[in-house]
Formats: sequence, C-alpha cells, structure tokens
Amino acid sequence: LLEKLGINSFKGFEVNKAKQYVPVSWDGYVIGDVVLCYLDKELFNLIGRPAVHNWVQYHAETGGYNVKCERDERSAARVNPVARKTYRFQVQGPNAMKIMQRVLGKAPPELKFFNMCEMIIAGKKVRALRHGMAGQPGFELFGPAEEGDTVKDAIVVAGQEFGMRLVGARAYSSNTLESGWVPSPMPAIYSGDERMKKYREWLKSNSFEGNASLGGSY
Repeated sequence: LLEKLGINSFKGFEVNKAKQYVPVSWDGYVIGDVVLCYLDKELFNLIGRPAVHNWVQYHAETGGYNVKCERDERSAARVNPVARKTYRFQVQGPNAMKIMQRVLGKAPPELKFFNMCEMIIAGKKVRALRHGMAGQPGFELFGPAEEGDTVKDAIVVAGQEFGMRLVGARAYSSNTLESGWVPSPMPAIYSGDERMKKYREWLKSNSFEGNASLGGSY
C-alpha cells in the first residue's frame, strides 16, 4: 500500500528506520509529506499533517488491502481536547546531545540520521528517532501518552543547566526554511478526474478530528 502510493524507494527500508514519505495523486501531484517510521513487522507510523493520513486511509479502505488504520491526530489538528494515545517530544539544537547524555546518565547511542532505537528515561521505555531539525543532531522521542509527563519532566530538569527552552509544536515547521522544505503544501485533491471526485466525496462522508470537509486545515 505505502509503496504504491508514494514516490519513495523502499529498498533497504526495515524495522527501526524512518524516511520522509511523499505520496502523490493518480496524476503524480503531491498530496503531502510525512515522516514514515518502520516500528515493527507490518507496523508503520505516519507522522505529519492529516492530508497524507486521509489519502492512505482512503486507499486502505477502498483498495482491497489487508491493513488497519488507527488515527491519533496531532494536538494542533484537534478541535476538541481529546486525549492523545502517544506523546512526541523533540530535543533539538546545539546542546541536544549534552541534554540527552544528562537525562540518560550515559552517552546517547550513535545512530545514523533517521534510525531509531529504544532508551530508558525516568524508568520509562522511550522510542527515539535520530533527527536533526536545527542543523545539529537531535532526537524525536515518543511513547504512550500516559508516560509523557514523566519523560518530559526528566528532560526539562536535565536541560536546565544548558538553557533549554520549551518552544512548542508550532515551532517545529519554522526552522525548516533554511533547508528549503515546505512543511505544508496544498494537497493535490481539489481537481482531477472521476477518481479524485470519489475521494473528495469519501472525505465529506468521513469525520476526522480536526479536519475540514475536504481533508484538513492547511
């Protein structure tokens, strides 16, 4: 399903790796892009704006695939304050690795970009994606929502001596301009042949938390 919808090569893609995933319309126009994490055998996580999730779910439900989609919308995309299933934190910047060493009590693992591993923070098992949103190595950390506050508090304490600041999820997209990444393109769903019309009708008939009738607030 993912290979068919996207322009990316999946050669060498395996568990504990991630990639920037770019699905396109039937005519080859960009629907959007997300970070695609390969969590386990036949288990993937698509992280980003709803346009891609909607597109993938539509094909999963109408294309005869033996797959199941489970939604956990970003807080910024929610209309109502419904509890999330997972937390997701970024530790980024020139002191990111120093903070991670402090909170882990040892040197952080030397992962290649967009590779993943598990860590223990404040007694909690944390999944870590080796990221880099500010020109230096950093980590994206995620796990069950009920453990989020414990993990976050430990990171905040560890970051105090390094001047770490809490900037919020809205800052995530603001530091991508230097790399030329457009974080929220207009999805190519508003024109096209009869197939795209059917997709728009599907969007109207489905209610996704935080999404407008045509698949998202972009």
